[in-house]
Amino acid sequence: MEKKRRTRFKHLNLVGEEAGGAFLYSPSQIERARIVQSEKMLAVEQEKEAKIQEKANKKAKKEKKVIETKERVAQREVNRSLVRDIKKEVKRAYLTSKEATEPSNIIVVDKSTIEEEGGGYTVETRPIDQDSYKV
Repeated sequence: MEKKRRTRFKHLNLVGEEAGGAFLYSPSQIERARIVQSEKMLAVEQEKEAKIQEKANKKAKKEKKVIETKERVAQREVNRSLVRDIKKEVKRAYLTSKEATEPSNIIVVDKSTIEEEGGGYTVETRPIDQDSYKV
């Protein structure tokens, strides 16, 4: 209410400089000054709304980034556990087939051999010499 009253009695500054004496203005000049003043107030309000919108956009972007980071961390952990399990299986298979002396297909797992395909994982196999394979 106080703000409304202050704007009602605000000097329109039609001349462009602070006035010390009395000035006489026509009604059209007064109306033009009021329009200019309302445009200034509208511009200030638009700037405030733009700042609020920008702040909301930044907050949403930050939240999205946090969610994506958590998803990447979870996916990385799943990949690590998958690699760990596969390595255990390879070691178990190697130890059970230790008596075999001829080369065979042994699963070799590293980060490059696991590829995500539609939610599943594939592991590449290649023949290696068992003597050079250290568990």
